[in-house]
Amino acid sequence: MRIRMLLPVAIIALAMLLSACGNDTKPVGSAAGEASPFSVLQESAHKQVDGQFGDGNRLTVSDEDLIWRIINDLREMDYRKIEVPDRVGQNFVIRIVDNGKEFEYNSTGYLSVDDKLYGAGDQARIDRINDYVVDYGRLTIPGLLGEDS
Repeated sequence: MRIRMLLPVAIIALAMLLSACGNDTKPVGSAAGEASPFSVLQESAHKQVDGQFGDGNRLTVSDEDLIWRIINDLREMDYRKIEVPDRVGQNFVIRIVDNGKEFEYNSTGYLSVDDKLYGAGDQARIDRINDYVVDYGRLTIPGLLGEDS
C-alpha cells in the first residue's frame, strides 16, 4: 500500500528532475544584474567586423556608424548562458574583434565568446541587427542570400 502512495510522488519528482536538465539558462546581462558579455568592448576603440553569409559570401563592415549601431544593440540585450543552441539556421555570422578578443554573433541571436555560448533574449533587437547586416550586405553584394538583382 505504501508503494502505491509513493510511486506517484517518485514519478513527479523524477519528471521535475529531468525537466531541470539541459541548457543552463542562467541570465547574463542587465536583467540579471551582471555585465553583458559585450560590456568589455571599448567605446573608443576601432573594431574589425567581418561577416559570412549563409550563401557563402563574405563581407567586411567598414561603416563606423553601422558598426556602433550593431554593437550598441548587442550590448543592450540580455543573454542567457547555454550549452547548445535551441534554434538552427542562420543568414549570417559576424565576428567582432576588439583588442584581440573575438566575439562571434549569428543571426539567430547566439553569441560565442571565450568558448562560452549565450542566447540573446530580445527578438526585436535580433531582428533589427539582422536587418542592418543583411541590408548592408545587399548594398555591396548583388544577389546576396538569393535576392534578385
